[in-house]
Amino acid sequence: MVSHHLLDSLAVLPRLPQRARLRLLDVGSGGGPARGFALAMARPEWSVTLLDSNQKRCAFLRQAAAELFLRNVEVVASRAEAFARGARHLTW
Repeated sequence: MVSHHLLDSLAVLPRLPQRARLRLLDVGSGGGPARGFALAMARPEWSVTLLDSNQKRCAFLRQAAAELFLRNVEVVASRAEAFARGARHLTW
């Protein structure tokens, strides 16, 4: 679990900008281990959005974020295409 999921999720950290206020989007978060959770825990100053089209998976992600006290995590139930259309004005 640790080597295959947690450390694998964190391996991207050196490649990401090390700004204090980074915003991340994890697309397809509910299909497996949510990579965004590991990044949100490692960098609590970052804002992490977990995106999945399935409502049931999003309910699980919301519950997990609440139980882990991850205040920097937002869960959005939407298809990536629809989310992209509605978020064109945002800077990611």
